[in-house]
Amino acid sequence: EDEAFNQLKDLFEGSLAGPPENVLALASSIRRHVVRRTGENPLPGEDPQAWDELQDTLALSERFGLVLTFPPFDKALYLKAVAHHLGRPLTQEEEREALRFALQKGFSGRVARQFAQSLL
Repeated sequence: EDEAFNQLKDLFEGSLAGPPENVLALASSIRRHVVRRTGENPLPGEDPQAWDELQDTLALSERFGLVLTFPPFDKALYLKAVAHHLGRPLTQEEEREALRFALQKGFSGRVARQFAQSLL
């Protein structure tokens, strides 16, 4: 690998030296524009961005011993999340409305928050 790439990588990932005081490092969330491509993809037929996402997930686990899972919401958990965002129990009418709202968008924490905000 070339020296410039290694210096940039050290700047983003950290090093013992630290960045110079007159340098501001900005990182893009769109990795495909920052990470150099070699043309090789270890997973044939896979999108390079999907490979990057897999590597990011593995890096979290390797660095910090973390495994993040987001189990799917079911109806009961969705209604519990709506009530949590409202800060109070739901009425029967609110439960029916919340379920109608979720039919269009699915059961998730984000949808629960959106529905709760629509009531506030």
